Amino acid sequence: MKWQALIGLAALVVCAGCAKKEDVQAKREEEFRQLLTGARLAGRFSMTGRPEVREDSYKISGVTKLAGGIWTINAEIPRKSGPVTLPVPVRVEWAGDTPVMQLTDATLPGMGTFTARILFYKDKTGKGHYAGFWWGGDHGGDVWRGGAALTVPGLRGPGARGRDSSLRCGRLELWRKKIWIRARRKMKLRRGGTAGPGKGYADPHSTS
Repeated sequence: MKWQALIGLAALVVCAGCAKKEDVQAKREEEFRQLLTGARLAGRFSMTGRPEVREDSYKISGVTKLAGGIWTINAEIPRKSGPVTLPVPVRVEWAGDTPVMQLTDATLPGMGTFTARILFYKDKTGKGHYAGFWWGGDHGGDVWRGGAALTVPGLRGPGARGRDSSLRCGRLELWRKKIWIRARRKMKLRRGGTAGPGKGYADPHSTS
């Protein structure tokens, strides 16, 4: 009888552990839903092989969890003819406490077919963060937080380290100019010309 009691006790412990795990996951999913509902993802995106970084913004009006790890994200997507709200079905997988939104070869009406992996995280101060990768047709790139962010402000993109985004863009532009000047100098040296940007020099990134 003693071994039966031990088995019963072990079963109770296992069941309690499973229930606790389910409660923790349910809390994570509810926090994720609250984080996205009514949020505006104002950020930046890049395209592979191109140096420029562009801004984009998406408003999420609602989030609904379905069966099998599928969620419906009602996203307001900007278009030239005006914003369009689309129900986007995504799969959400969890890396511990971090949700990763997955879109694989999904066709969005009037836009094309896209694949994306975007992770979200809310830090201890309540600020939300997001970053990821996207691909559509024959092009793709990275996406990350730019200025404002989710419902609560303060999202940071990769490498932001709390610095202002305009400062990062200015340093990126300076870096690009330095690379261009070095390349011009090397070309002139190979041709036997002067080492500096002399007559005929034109910086394609200059705004003047």
